[in-house]
This record gives sequence, C-alpha cells and structure tokens, in this order.
Amino acid sequence: MSIIRLLILSAALAAAAAAASDGDAQERSRIQHALAAPTASQYAREISSSGQERDASALLASLVRIEQDPDLESTARTVLLHDALVALAGTPPDPDALPFLRRHADAPRVVRAWHEDEGHRVAIDAYDTGAAARYAMREWRRAETREATLAALEQHSWRADASDMVSGIEDAFAAAPVAHVAAARSEIIAGLEAGLPLEVVALTAALRNSDSDLAARVVDHGRAHVVLHALGDIASGFPAQDAFMLMTLASEREDIGAAAVAQAGRWSPSLPAARGWLLARLGDPRLGTAAAHALSRDPGAISALEDLLAAAGALTRNRAALALYLNGSGSARDALSHALERESLPDDLRGNISIWLR
Repeated sequence: MSIIRLLILSAALAAAAAAASDGDAQERSRIQHALAAPTASQYAREISSSGQERDASALLASLVRIEQDPDLESTARTVLLHDALVALAGTPPDPDALPFLRRHADAPRVVRAWHEDEGHRVAIDAYDTGAAARYAMREWRRAETREATLAALEQHSWRADASDMVSGIEDAFAAAPVAHVAAARSEIIAGLEAGLPLEVVALTAALRNSDSDLAARVVDHGRAHVVLHALGDIASGFPAQDAFMLMTLASEREDIGAAAVAQAGRWSPSLPAARGWLLARLGDPRLGTAAAHALSRDPGAISALEDLLAAAGALTRNRAALALYLNGSGSARDALSHALERESLPDDLRGNISIWLR
C-alpha cells in the first residue's frame, strides 16, 4: 500500500472516529435536553426525595403519574420510569407496587443510545424499564428471604430450601447473631451435600465461628469461582496455621491450586512449615511457578533458594532461580551471581541468569 493510500485511510478513520464521538455527544445531549424540561425536572426531584426516604408508596404514585402524564416527552418518560424503578428496589417490599412492576417487566420501555466501540457504532439499551422492574422484584425477594431467614435462625428452625433466594440467605447469615449462625451448622452441611449453592453461607458461618472444618468442606468441594473469590477472606479470617492448612487443601484442586499457593506465600516469612511447603512445591509442574512467585516475597528464603540452585533437579532449580530474580534484592542478586561461578550450572539456566543480572 502506498504512503498516499495510508494517509487517506488514516484520515478516513480519524474522521469516522470524530463523527462517532460527535454522535455520542448528540445522544447524551438529547437525553439531557429531555430531562431538563420543567415537568421532567420536577419528577426527578420527587424520585430523588422519595428514594432517599425509602418511601415505596410515594415512588409508586410518581411512577403512575409519570406513565400517564401527556406533557412528558417519550425519552424523558422512559428515563424517569427507569430511575424510579431502581429507587423502588431500595425500599421495603410493597405488595401494591407488584402489579406495576410485573407489567413493566413483561412490556418494557427502552431508550437506546449509540456509542463508539473499537471503530464500530453500537446501539445499547441505555435505559430499560423492564430490567429495572426485574431488578426491583429481585431485591424485594432478596429482602423478604433475608427477613424470613433471620426469623428462622432466631427460632433455630432454619432449613435450606432450593426455592429460597441465596443472596437473601447470605445477607441473613452475615447479619444474624453468631450463636444463631453456629446453631445452623448441620443444616448448612446438609444443604451443601444436597448440592445447594450455599458456599458463601457456609464460609460466612465458618469465618464468624472460626470453624476451619466447615471451611474445609467448601474449599474441598465448593464451586471453583466461589472458592477462588473467597481465598483472600479465608487467608485473612483464620489463625495463620489454620488458614495455611486450608490453602494447602485448596492447592490440591486443579482449578484454583495456583491461586491458593500464591495466598500461602503470605505466611512464608513467619511460618517455617509454610516456607518449607512452598520450597517443596517448586518442582511441581502445576504449582511450581506460583510457588516461585510466593517465595520471591520472602527475604528469609533466599539462602534456601540459593542452595536449591546447586543441588535440586532441573525444574526446581529453574523455579528457584526465578524466585531469586523476582525478589530482586541485593542478596538475591548475589545468590544468582554465586550460581554463575559454579561450573555445574546448566548452560540454559546460566544464560537466563546472565540476562537477568544485566
């Protein structure tokens, strides 16, 4: 392609990007203009006030008037309905509002907006009353489940039920008195064994009651994305020895093992057992790189890592060198320099260390 064609193409792309940016600004301006009308502004103030007061009745009254007001422009009507429905989600459940919510969930109003996405003009649903209505109903169901669970926990009558909204149960277990949570332990285990998604509930109960055995059940068998997300809380929420053992258990899983090894690095400077365990993992094809990263944060491991450069197998030796390189301190660099003085050092590792020390 000639230079002239390249310049023409570059100019065309720049013009398209500028046009898209102008289009985005026009979309925002259109919505802002619709909301600036006096009637729309008054409704917006009502929604804000009623939302702050968590007044479902007032919000419902505003919703009905917004829907029926002939003076509202279509875009403003949809945006205001959306905002009021979102505000309604933060209020106590109101049975009188459910018919309105269900109607909009099934027949939503949508304001679409165009925006630039990597050179393409893409239309998105900027305001969707159906999504907002469904969100409000979910939040109300969550609140109802929370209150029902709290009451059942207080009466020691809570039973895991597949029909309950799990997020509401999670909220209740986080808020209930510790004694009530501890009393539900057997029911939590029964729910887990029945396949119910109660990992967060179980981990909440385990952390609040320092119950490492219950946490181990989740770490060993829970869904990977839930356990992965919780590793940090587990590591910081239990005594060091218990938390370290839970990380070693998690490391046995293919899906989260490397993340568990990385977490275990926090105890390497203070727990000899943790440092020794990480050093032993360096030769593991699956976990060795994570162990090297973990050990690189432990200044006390430098001597042991230097020893491994002389005596270990090839995989362990390479990971030990990686840990020293990642550490980057003067002592770690000295250990790598000493390794270069050994005639027995393999050529490939010698080459890597020489590059690292430049």
